[in-house]
Formats: sequence, structure tokens, C-alpha cells
Amino acid sequence: MLFYKKYCNSTPEVTSGWYKKEKYTSKEFMVVSAHPLATKAGYDIINIGGNAIDSMIAVQLVLNLVEPQSSGIGGGSYLIYFDKKNDKLLSFDGRETAPSGVTEKLFFNQTTNQPKTFIEALVGGSSVGVPGTLKLMEHVHSQFGKLPWKQLFQPAIKLCIDGFPIGNRLATMLAMEKYKPFLLKDPESRKFFYNSDLTPKKEGQILKNVKLAKVFQRISLLGSDAGFYNGEIASKIVAKVKNHPTNPGFLEMEDLRKYQIKSTTPICHDYQKNTVCTTRPSGIILLQILGILDSLPNKYRIENLPPTLENIDNFGKYYQPTTKALHIFSEASKLAFADRNRYLADLDLNWDLFLEKKYLKERSALITEKSLGQAVAGKFTREQLLGNSFKEGHSHEFPCTSHISIVDKEGNSVSMTTSIENGFGSTLMVEGFLLNNQLTDFSFDPYDVKDQCSVANKVSPNKRPRSSMSPTLVFKKHEDTSNRGKRSLLMSIGSAGGPTIPLTIAKSIVASMNWGITLQDSFNMLNFGSINQNAQILIELGRINKTNIDILKNQYGHENINYLELSTGLQGIMYDDKEKCWVGASDPRKEGIAMVGCC
Repeated sequence: MLFYKKYCNSTPEVTSGWYKKEKYTSKEFMVVSAHPLATKAGYDIINIGGNAIDSMIAVQLVLNLVEPQSSGIGGGSYLIYFDKKNDKLLSFDGRETAPSGVTEKLFFNQTTNQPKTFIEALVGGSSVGVPGTLKLMEHVHSQFGKLPWKQLFQPAIKLCIDGFPIGNRLATMLAMEKYKPFLLKDPESRKFFYNSDLTPKKEGQILKNVKLAKVFQRISLLGSDAGFYNGEIASKIVAKVKNHPTNPGFLEMEDLRKYQIKSTTPICHDYQKNTVCTTRPSGIILLQILGILDSLPNKYRIENLPPTLENIDNFGKYYQPTTKALHIFSEASKLAFADRNRYLADLDLNWDLFLEKKYLKERSALITEKSLGQAVAGKFTREQLLGNSFKEGHSHEFPCTSHISIVDKEGNSVSMTTSIENGFGSTLMVEGFLLNNQLTDFSFDPYDVKDQCSVANKVSPNKRPRSSMSPTLVFKKHEDTSNRGKRSLLMSIGSAGGPTIPLTIAKSIVASMNWGITLQDSFNMLNFGSINQNAQILIELGRINKTNIDILKNQYGHENINYLELSTGLQGIMYDDKEKCWVGASDPRKEGIAMVGCC
């Protein structure tokens, strides 16, 4: 018999935007995503004979409709897939690429010859990269899907035509001044998201998207090449980008036609009793954080610093990390992000060097009882890694992304992180879907100001911008050598959150696997860490008491603490060895849920 938890029970608290989550368990299969209607679409697909890949496609297509501000066919994705029957682990890069016509000074103001502000770069066509999500879905379906391609579009098409009630999160964002003025400038976005008097459509109002239904119908019949990357839709995308009145882009039909998915080798690293696997190159930072923590001496071992239950105003009783754990984790993440900010880009580097035991030990030895301040990148030369000299470069990354985790009846698993970058992407809408602004993930200045060395993440033609997306699968580490090669899945996890994605995933792995709290409790825990900018550590706003703040400042020397909303979107599934079942969890900061099947 199959069952699922009613998603209407996930009601947000009006004052906090905090969604109470139930416990979801299953011995058969599980689907978790950022929106109940998307989760249900994926659940229904498995229920009629589909597998994890089929389910993921149905989920993503519905997310395009109900969570348009975060992901869709106008954006890009990373995916890691476990094929249990064949014991294969594969990963796929569906990241957007820069058009062939861009230059390294894409985001320079021609008048001042200085880098543009983020808003100047964001709104318009110049920030739009070649979308990859649709091509990725078709690519993996051709290899692993069970149900017909056309069938997977039907739940989303039906919802587009029938409409859905706007949720609290989308309604709130439509009313925010950080998005509204720019959405109103685009005629199609304005008509879709706002009423005739220019007021935002409200929570509970039924939103239909007939244009998107027609696009989905076309793609379901013709495939991605004829239905999207060539022909009518492609022409409209290119026209929208190139004809923007104030900030035109460089996208051409040929850029869309030649887009290809990269099949990559997952990058894996042992973390204590488990093996954590994710996508390259972005996932390297998650593995570095865990590797540094795992290389610490006993007095700093984070597994020996369990959290405590505390009452948090407006939230209730939740686990809180100790100040020592918060300090150590933040220092480890600083060190990892120092390497990321200097080296990470769309380059074929020898990433294994960053995870060598000796190197991780050297990095962990820098952690003491006092803050590092601003961490310095490791001592690799670019000649070792690539043969060039590169300098640190920062990019603008924002937390509007989505994640899907699925385990199907056969034990196959998908972990996919998907995004259009900023909330509502470039704010440009074409035939019912928004175009990404992922090119703003490049460093705006191509050269280091001091010595004019090239920045690793600078804009280049046909290049993919640096990302933090880290869809992750965790397996039991093989203890029995006779059984080596037979993977045993423990967790599928990922998150939204821009540059903080590696922090929130690492936090949840540590909390659930080292501290022994439930996966849901690990998601509920405050978000924290550092991305190594201005010697800051980041603490989720309103989730920590003043005593702990004073300890961080006075005892551990963290002078620069930045309190942020840290809007994440953790979605995950974990295997409970005692109960012999899957346990699902969804970030309480968003409206997602898990749906489960049971024998």
C-alpha cells in the first residue's frame, strides 16, 4: 500500500515564515523538493512505474511553474545519480555557459571603466547564460529513464492550465522592493506576476501559465533540440536577450544550438565512517570543509562537541551548536573558501591535490583557539595546477536556487541542485519562463588590482561561471574488503543558498552523522560558517543568544560577525539503520515537503 503525508499540514508561522515539518519515513521510496505540488508530481510518477530520473524531471517541471523565482528551463543544474543495480555513480554538469561573443569586460561600465554594480549587471540581457537544465533532464532520461519523455510533462502541463494557489514565499517576494521594480520593467513578467493596477498577485490567488503549458507541450513532443534550443523558442530567447533596451546581451542562436551537457566523474572523499560524493568542481569546497574537520587533533574534534537544546525566540526549542563547534566549523570553512576564491572556476585543475591527506592536515593545523581573521589560500602554484598564474576573485552569488532529492523503489537515487541564480533570475520572461542571470556568478573584474594577474573566475567565451551548487550522495565506507564495490547509500542531500550551500550541507552532515540528531533537526539548526570575505563569520539572524555572541567575540576573537537571513533550502533523505527505512527532511525556512511510499 502507498501513502503520503498531507502537505497541507506544512503551514508557515505568520510572524516568522517558519514552516513546521513532520517526520517522513518509508521503506519503499521518497521524494523531497521545495514545493508540495512539485513533490507530489514526482511521487505520482514513481507510483505509476517511473524511477528516480523520471520523478526528478516531473518535479523540476512543476517547480518551474510554482517556484519560478528559483529554477526552471531558463536556468542550469548539477546532478549526481546512483544507479543501484549496476552500482554506478555518475554526475552531470548542466551549468549555463557564456555566449561566444562575450569579453572579459562584460560587466564593466563603459563610461567609468570600472566594474558595474550587481544591479547594473543583473537586469537585462548581458547576464543571461545559455540554459542547461532542460538539456540535462533529456540527457539523463535518454540513459536511465523508464517512462516516456512525453508522459513526464503531463503533471506540469495540467497545473499550468488549471492553475495553482500562490504560496506565501512567492507572494512575499513579489511584493519586495528588491525584485518588484525590475519585474515591472519586463512586459511579460509584469503581466504574469502583477495585477492590472501593478499590485503584486497575492497569496492564495490562482496563477495560470498557459504560455508555459504550450512550451512544455512542444518540448514533450519534439524534444529539447527542436522544441527549445532551435526554432521558435530559441529565436524568442535570443531576441529577448539581444534587444533589451538598456542592457543587451550577446546570446546567439548558435550558442543555444551547440550547448552540451558535461558528463563528469563525481568527486568523493572519505569522511570518518562514510564516503561523501558530489559534483565537480563546485563540490570540492564541501569536501574540503569536511576533510579539514576530519584532520583536526582530538581537542578540536567537532564530533566531540554535541549541540544543546535551547529555546529560540519565535522559533521554539531547537538544537544549537556550542560556541566552540561554531568557531571550529567557521575556521574550517574559511580555509576551504580561501582556496575556492583563488582557484575555483570552470577549469580542469587537479582537484585531488586539495583533498590530499597531507594538505588537509596542514590546513587544519592553522585552526587554534583564536580566529584566523581572513584566511589565506593554500600554497599551490598555478604552475602546479594548470600552468598559469591566477589571483583571488569574488563573484555575486545569491540564494535563489532549489534542490531535489529522490530515492526510488529500486534504490536508485538522484540529488540535483537547480537554479536561475538571483530571485527571478534576470527578470526577463520568455513564453512563461524566466531567463537566468548566471553570468553574474563570474568575477566582474578580470584582473587582480594589485599585480594585474588574471582572476580564475573571469568572464570568457563559452565558459561556465563558478558555482557553489553541491548535490551530494553519502555512502557507507567499505569496511569489508570482500564487499568492496557494492555501495550502500546513506543520504541524498543538497541545498539552495548561493555561496553558503557548502556550509549548510556540511553542517547537516556533521549534525546528523556525528552528533546523532535527526536529519530534520539538523536542517532546523541555525545556519553558520564563513565564506572568507572580510574576515567575517556568518550567523543566521535571530537564531543565537547574546551570551554565545559575546563568547565568539571575546574568547575566540571573531570581531566581524555578520547576522544574515541566510535563506537556505535544504532537502534530504537519510537511511535509518535501526528502523531500516528512509527518513526525509525539508528545510523549515521554505515550504517544501517529502512524500513517501510504503510497503
